[in-house]
Amino acid sequence: VTKHCYSCSAHEGQKAITAMYRCLECGYYVCTKCNGIHRALSDHTSVEIDRLPKNLNLLIFCSKHKQQKLDYCCVDHDELCCLECKQVYHSKCVKTEHIDVLAKDCKDSKSFIDYRNQLDFCSNALTNTKVLVKDNIESIGRDSEQIKNTIGSSRDNKTVEAEYELQLKEHLKRMTQECLSTLQKHISDAEEMEANTENLDRLFDFYGKTGSQKVLFRFIQSTKSDLSDTYKQTRALNENFQRLYIHYRVQEDEISAVGGRIEVSKKKYPR
Repeated sequence: VTKHCYSCSAHEGQKAITAMYRCLECGYYVCTKCNGIHRALSDHTSVEIDRLPKNLNLLIFCSKHKQQKLDYCCVDHDELCCLECKQVYHSKCVKTEHIDVLAKDCKDSKSFIDYRNQLDFCSNALTNTKVLVKDNIESIGRDSEQIKNTIGSSRDNKTVEAEYELQLKEHLKRMTQECLSTLQKHISDAEEMEANTENLDRLFDFYGKTGSQKVLFRFIQSTKSDLSDTYKQTRALNENFQRLYIHYRVQEDEISAVGGRIEVSKKKYPR
């Protein structure tokens, strides 16, 4: 979608000029001429529109008061707020500072380091979990095929009746599918978390290299709750992953219950 210059459009009768830049501080789209003026009159950072990452949300304005900028941060609640929110919802809070103050040395702050560490953990843990799950999927396929062949051999040796052989194979098919469905769910969950992590990582890198300390601080504050949720979900998925096994138990006595010889076991993967 073509964006038009905010400054030019603000003047009545002015021909709409295609914007080439976007200011990361105020969010305005500006043409080449106005971008030069905008940067000369402020310390804002503007970026060519073609260089902006996908799903970019500058998180400048308050969701409750649309025209108010998120220029404050309540330290008590650890959240951004606009001037009106500060006066209405945080008037009794001990410390509510302007983000210009809190954003100083943002790249050396604990919040910055924690954010980077959580991104790295999620990325590495999800990659590792996907490798383990995919390996488990392959092993389930191999085990299932081997059990199927073993059942067939038992039929050839006349230790398993033909009807019971079909029942065993049908039960094996169901149990195999249940295992694969469980493992595929792990893959889907991991990929969803991975996509969210990659998006946050891409934006974190963009703001860190391109934006000001203030822009970076606003991004971290606005998204760290989302990252924290992904971090917790990743830890749970990674630490609780249990490898699945399908077994074929050969017993001497005749078994009448379908599936009595086929079992699924779980084993927590060693860390």
